[in-house]
Amino acid sequence: MSYTKLAQELRVSVSTVHRRIKRLLKEDIVKITAIPNPAKVGYPAIAFISMDVELAKIDEVCAKLVSYPNVNFVAVTFGRFDVIIHAHFASTELLSKFIKNVLSTVDGIVNIESLIMAEMKKRGYSYVLADETTEGEL
Repeated sequence: MSYTKLAQELRVSVSTVHRRIKRLLKEDIVKITAIPNPAKVGYPAIAFISMDVELAKIDEVCAKLVSYPNVNFVAVTFGRFDVIIHAHFASTELLSKFIKNVLSTVDGIVNIESLIMAEMKKRGYSYVLADETTEGEL
């Protein structure tokens, strides 16, 4: 959406929109980026991979996981697994090789469980903060 269109919808000047967006970017509140649809650009094998990790090695394992180009999300979690990643591959064969030949060799990973996405039902990147109206629905 152009600054002009946004200014019209918000009923403010274009310079106000420009100034506010510049501040949001500068203060690292928002980031403007293009996010491709992995399945449409040749990466249809999408997986969530959960891992049990030796607690003393979580930071080292995460540093290694972050370095892999097919991995786009790494999180330390509370609950059943210690670390969860989200990754995209050109085929399930490459995903399988990644798990067998790469992840299985990372020092500190004790167990690996993968969930291969069968069908995407929602793909969105907007983050709506709950207000009093919506919190009751949660």
